[in-house]
Amino acid sequence: MKILHVYIYNLDRICGYQGDKFKMVPQQRKFMADFHMHSTCSDGKLRPSHVIREAAGNGVTYMSLTDHDTMAGTNEALQTAQQLGVFAFPGVEISAEVISENLHILGYFPPGFESEQLETQLSKIRVARYARGKKMLEKLAHMGIKIEWKQVLEVAGEAAPGRPHIAQVMVNCGFVRTFREAFDRYLHNDGPAYAQGQHYPPEQAIKLIKSIGGISILAHPWACKDPMTVVRQVAKQGIDGIEVFHSISTVEKYSAIADELGLLKSGGTDFHAYNTKNDNGPGAVLFSRANVEAFLAHAKSVWEPQLRETLNKIKIKLRSGVESSVSLLIWKKLEECARAAIKSLDLTVSVSDSGHYHAIIRRRLLTRTSAIGKSGIKRCADSMITYLHTIADEHADATKSKIELDGALWEIEQAELEASKTKIFGQTCKKELQAYGDLHTTIDASIDRVSKEIIQLKCAVRKEKTLRMYKEEYETLAKLVNQYPSQKETLREVERKKARLVEAKQALQSVDRKLENRVKQFSLLLTTIQDLKCTLDEEVDEVIEENQDVSSNESGTEKTEEKIIGMVQAC
Repeated sequence: MKILHVYIYNLDRICGYQGDKFKMVPQQRKFMADFHMHSTCSDGKLRPSHVIREAAGNGVTYMSLTDHDTMAGTNEALQTAQQLGVFAFPGVEISAEVISENLHILGYFPPGFESEQLETQLSKIRVARYARGKKMLEKLAHMGIKIEWKQVLEVAGEAAPGRPHIAQVMVNCGFVRTFREAFDRYLHNDGPAYAQGQHYPPEQAIKLIKSIGGISILAHPWACKDPMTVVRQVAKQGIDGIEVFHSISTVEKYSAIADELGLLKSGGTDFHAYNTKNDNGPGAVLFSRANVEAFLAHAKSVWEPQLRETLNKIKIKLRSGVESSVSLLIWKKLEECARAAIKSLDLTVSVSDSGHYHAIIRRRLLTRTSAIGKSGIKRCADSMITYLHTIADEHADATKSKIELDGALWEIEQAELEASKTKIFGQTCKKELQAYGDLHTTIDASIDRVSKEIIQLKCAVRKEKTLRMYKEEYETLAKLVNQYPSQKETLREVERKKARLVEAKQALQSVDRKLENRVKQFSLLLTTIQDLKCTLDEEVDEVIEENQDVSSNESGTEKTEEKIIGMVQAC
């Protein structure tokens, strides 16, 4: 019941109560939204009120504080939003883990929301975060990084301790230079000091959010190891949507799969105020107006039954006399909010229906005429009739007749004055209508310009990627080419080779000439040998004939052999 006091303003902002129906009341404001921000209640650096002020200062109109596993900062955030005139609604980021993935499921809830079931589960997760933090400190101690648990608790403050708090202590103690270094070296998923928390399946988180009337969104799917598989898995488990709008690099890919699976497209900066390159300020996200409207329309359809049920509970308590003073106060305030919302619906320019402007201006003029013009004309008529009755009365005093005439003339002058005011008001409304038209024209032109710039940027990025690819190929080829000598050295080497080739040709010609001479000499020698052989054969025959008659004896034979050997040697 107490929480409803905090959400009265939000009821006034987003819904009008008409019987059993709530109706969204859009406001003509900047269309910036951020549905993912953190405060000191979890792992952020700023108080919830400071986060809302930071977002409102950046022009954010629709926002939600989504601390890890706690809604402790919700009341402070919504009270600040009420003071600043922006719309905030309750949210939480629930830690869910599967075997190989560490997932975060965002839950968004209606004004007046409170759930013991959700708080019980969040309390269990927060208790498990203490055990997980101590495991991380043990792992760091084994690596020589000794941190005391009380140091982590001092940094965490009112929040349940987590990796960011441990990282901050590591920076404070000088173990690492920056917050990002602590995560990159030790605390990232599957890092040397990482420890898993309570195993709370994402399907149970989704089921819990739906059972208490919330909207479930998968946070930063690009941080998963296998994003596409995870998105399809949680879609089968009944999740309402996924975060798409965070940076330019995430929009195209995750918008396509959201369209394919019929999921809502949410967005947020995941603001922590770490003052790092990856920690953008609230609202620094390309969350398009159409998707914000689609989210709020879905939220209305989901939250409307709960809002109606909340009012019915108040009615029952009011009738039963339980907390009658508080219930009566809240009910009266809700009734005022409902009436104000209904009235504002007639007099506030809608952001979703530009064709409604003419009806709004016409209604304003009719309201002005009915409230002032018609009563003035009636007074004029009454005064004139009274004056005519006074003239017709023979016994009437001349002074009274003059007074009635002056009164009738006064009323006529007042009516003329009101007519001129109405005319001026009509001209003002026309100018206002023209201003709204110019505003929308400017907005549309800005959207077209930004869209063209995005297209040009994409083309430039593709061109840069192509140039980078060509540059890498060129550098690779250059390294390969540089392994070989230059053109001048190659030419000098060719000239040297040519000179050697000429010398070799000349030597070859000389060898050829010598070889030819040798061939001739050999031919002549061969002819001489053949002649000598023939002569030898003839002389041998002659010797044989001379010695046929000679008796065979050793001395004759030896002489003959010596003669033959001498001839052979001579040859």
